[in-house]
Amino acid sequence: MLEKTITGLMKNSIENTPDHGRIDIFARSKDNGILFGVHDFGVGIETEDQKRIFEGFFSTQKTADYSTKTPFDFNAGGKGVDLLRMKLFADRLGFSIHMESKRCCFLHDNPGEICPGNISRCRFCTDPSDCRNSGYSIFTVFFPHEKKITKSL
Repeated sequence: MLEKTITGLMKNSIENTPDHGRIDIFARSKDNGILFGVHDFGVGIETEDQKRIFEGFFSTQKTADYSTKTPFDFNAGGKGVDLLRMKLFADRLGFSIHMESKRCCFLHDNPGEICPGNISRCRFCTDPSDCRNSGYSIFTVFFPHEKKITKSL
């Protein structure tokens, strides 16, 4: 379950970050546990879609714009089952999963525009830093240390 969660978060970030983009992965101790995170500088998620991202069977884009069907390709598409599964694992096993995101300002400000999947082909970006500064998503998972329970006899 841990492997599926971590791999799923990384795969999700790769599939939503254009070629030549950037993804940061981190893990650190925090408040009696481990915080693992994936921060992508990709297309981001619209505010209204963020509320439903862990529901499953929910797509943030039109299927025609979002379905290469090749895992780890930009816009590979999916039905959100991986994020739903991670949320179910978290609820069942006592860890937490969170997300924050900002939609790419170029896509947000230009309805109908789609990301070409490669920074060098984006008409709004003259440099990779333009893309890195336009949108992002950060998914974090907090795994609390196991609490030891002692009983008096």
